[in-house]
Amino acid sequence: MVTTFTDKLSELLAEAQAKLRPGFSWDALSEAFLTFIHGAMLAAKEELLNPGAEKKAAVLEWVGAFWDYVVAQVPLPTWLFWMKLPYVRSATRSIILTIAAGLIEALYAQNLEQFRA
Repeated sequence: MVTTFTDKLSELLAEAQAKLRPGFSWDALSEAFLTFIHGAMLAAKEELLNPGAEKKAAVLEWVGAFWDYVVAQVPLPTWLFWMKLPYVRSATRSIILTIAAGLIEALYAQNLEQFRA
């Protein structure tokens, strides 16, 4: 069976969503987030022929999709209604993508052999 980067990332996203479905917890979120990013980096290495910066951008695009799912699932008390406002959500998404970009660099630096091979 031939798989593509998109197929692999769709599968990773479904796995991450399944981990979060039983009930939201910060532990489950952090585990799903890190596992998703690491898996996406490996999929980019295996499936994409683009240079490193383009691979990183492709991974970040999928991290954004993961985050959009998470935001819809996070239970917020009524007094935090403002966290669901579009401009707050987009600002939070930008912060998360910046953190993810740094995490990608850190994972790459710690696992050079795995990602260069």
